[in-house]
Amino acid sequence: MSRQHSTQSHPSQDSQTASSHKYHPRQILLNLPSYRLLGSVAIIMVGLFWIGKLVTQKTDNQITKEEISQAASVSTPVAQLSKLANASKQVSENIPQKVAPVKPPPQVSPKNQEFVYNVKTLPPLNKSDRLETIVKSVARYVKSQGLSTNSLSVTLIDVNQNSIAGYRQYKGRYPASVVKLFWMVALNAKIQKGLIPRNKEVKTDLEKMILESNNDASSRSLDRITDTKSYGKRLRGSRLINWKKKRLSVNHFFRKADYKNIYVAQKTYPVYHANMNSPVGPDWQIREDNTKNPQRNKISTYQAARLMYEIVDGEAITPKYSKKMLGLLTRKLRSTPKAKLPSYPIGFNPIVGFLGQSLSADKVKIFASKGGWTTYCRLEVAYIESRDGKTRYILAVFGNNSAYAKNGRVFPRISRLVFNRMRKLP
Repeated sequence: MSRQHSTQSHPSQDSQTASSHKYHPRQILLNLPSYRLLGSVAIIMVGLFWIGKLVTQKTDNQITKEEISQAASVSTPVAQLSKLANASKQVSENIPQKVAPVKPPPQVSPKNQEFVYNVKTLPPLNKSDRLETIVKSVARYVKSQGLSTNSLSVTLIDVNQNSIAGYRQYKGRYPASVVKLFWMVALNAKIQKGLIPRNKEVKTDLEKMILESNNDASSRSLDRITDTKSYGKRLRGSRLINWKKKRLSVNHFFRKADYKNIYVAQKTYPVYHANMNSPVGPDWQIREDNTKNPQRNKISTYQAARLMYEIVDGEAITPKYSKKMLGLLTRKLRSTPKAKLPSYPIGFNPIVGFLGQSLSADKVKIFASKGGWTTYCRLEVAYIESRDGKTRYILAVFGNNSAYAKNGRVFPRISRLVFNRMRKLP
């Protein structure tokens, strides 16, 4: 009763609902064949779009032609789209993602690297009683010539036997131009690291510094090593502090390699290109402004002999650089004991009055040395190798008073004494 009553009480609503169904879009799609056809075409077009996209995506795991063919042959558009959608998802998951390139670790600029000598310490050398006997003979000879043994230092190294002996060999003394041996090594170290250009000007100054002991070339070389310049006026405050730090870096270069208390930061004078007959401005200030006892260059015969040993042994910087430096240090000797002495630039002769004067090329294959001479000292470090190679040694002799400076015979006689004794060693 109630249901019948309800149906009959809303005849107009039922008629309105039937009328509205007639115009609903979904009803049209379901009832009209033409709209079904259009929908199917649209779905197929979307499917073809996905197929084209999948074909163009070339990856290691892309779908095969057979899979595309199978997807296209699915009976209903809905199934086709489902198959293609799954394939697309699989491909997209396997497409390599763009990964940000891995940045290499930052390289340390050569300018920021610590400037230190590559040889950290000298390999242990054996003490030798035979070498000790030779060194004592040198001291006795010096004393017999009326020269002070307190002002004498000697170091003797047998390169073949890796043995050593010395007399006051750890005493730091003013080295005069022997310091240029150390500047040569420091300069080449910076050239090797790319901190100083390998140009003609640098090469010319290096050669003049060693071959002629030229003070102007040496001054410019030290400026390059330490990135400093000499000034006529005194510096103050931070400028002086910065200048001192740079100039003293050449001391740090060797001290970090166990060259204890070495001091090689002072120029040799006169320096004509800077109009300096003696140190002024910061070059004087770096001497601690002490007139009575100024800070000066200071090297021991042990340190000079050690550096020469490292050059001869191929350890200074690299074997290639060591060979070049040894070549620069090599001097011409007279061909025979009675032959004329070789000629050298006017005002400079590394043979006359030094260790090479009493030696001759008929017995000595290599004589490489760096000497120094002022009105109050005579010094030299040399490497001597006999023709047969059985005798190879380094001899460093420092005589630091005016008597040594005036005596041009003592060094040649010391050299002949040592050579003859070393030749007799087994």
